[in-house]
Amino acid sequence: MRAAMPGNAAARSYGSHVMRHRVVSRAGSLVARAVAVCAVLLALMAVLLPFLGDHDYLRDLLGTPEVSLALSFSVVGFILVGRAHAYPMGWLVIGIGVISAVYACGTSYAAFVLGGDTGASLPAGSSLAMAGAWVSNWAWFPASVLVATVYPQVLPYGRPLSPLWRIPLVVAVACLAVGVLDRATEPGALGPFRGVDNPLAWPALHDAGVPVWRGVQVVVVGLIIVAALSLVVRFVRSEGVDRWQVGWFGYAVGIAVLLAFAASPALTHPAVMLVPAGLVVAAPRPPGRRRTTPPARHVPKRRATH
Repeated sequence: MRAAMPGNAAARSYGSHVMRHRVVSRAGSLVARAVAVCAVLLALMAVLLPFLGDHDYLRDLLGTPEVSLALSFSVVGFILVGRAHAYPMGWLVIGIGVISAVYACGTSYAAFVLGGDTGASLPAGSSLAMAGAWVSNWAWFPASVLVATVYPQVLPYGRPLSPLWRIPLVVAVACLAVGVLDRATEPGALGPFRGVDNPLAWPALHDAGVPVWRGVQVVVVGLIIVAALSLVVRFVRSEGVDRWQVGWFGYAVGIAVLLAFAASPALTHPAVMLVPAGLVVAAPRPPGRRRTTPPARHVPKRRATH
């Protein structure tokens, strides 16, 4: 008898996990899809605001990938949460989309109130615009960390390879928390808004945490390498549908990297959208649905004749 492959064992374990939580996934999918729709609306509002105010800052807004992240990840997450096997991954993808949408809409609204002049000061009583400017100072970091370090490690079903591979995920979450705290309390101007100072600045904490922040940057680079390695290990260990799914994501990421290295702003957004696009094809298919070889045909034995 052929020994069970690690990839098959992981697929069977995840299959039992899905069956135990099938009722929860059906109940939560409506909530998840509502959140995804809100993220898409926030991203569209971010693009619409420059036109409403006749302000020329749309090019600067689209100079960052957050609008594309918000739209593509939210739409893909909306699709995935409707599939039982892809439900956990769908929530992660929607989370990335929501964070990116909050960043894009907050930045756009603050620029809208400032009349497109990022060097001006906010008028009195602009608390919502102040919140948007404050969000622009740190919300880019968690989206970047999740996409580069967590997202590849839990493909395609939202679970790591093994309990040992949960350690990099815990480290990534810790780095995310430290980075957000550092950016959120950094004294001085908020993100691109040179005339708006951080209302929640904490100079003592920020100064004390400078060495920690530098260490976090180094650790994040290491986590990106670990995430890429986890994809290779998952591909080597898997077979059948699992290898096919990881391969689809690998193709999408490879094309996205090539487009990103083209250094063309027009290609940045298609490159970003390709990252979750592979999941639309791969993740919704449950383990064991696709076979690499056709099943052997059973040929009945002939009776011996005398």
